[in-house]
Amino acid sequence: MTLSRQLGALTNHGTEWVLWLLVALSVLSLAVAIERAVLFWIGLL
Repeated sequence: MTLSRQLGALTNHGTEWVLWLLVALSVLSLAVAIERAVLFWIGLL
């Protein structure tokens, strides 16, 4: 196995959970932004 294949296998191994974490955090931040906007518009903030 060449060095470039070893490095490629190392960087591609186990990265899917990071993408799912980023998606979950994006959804969470969007939910917080919507909640704050609703509270702002009804005058509670």
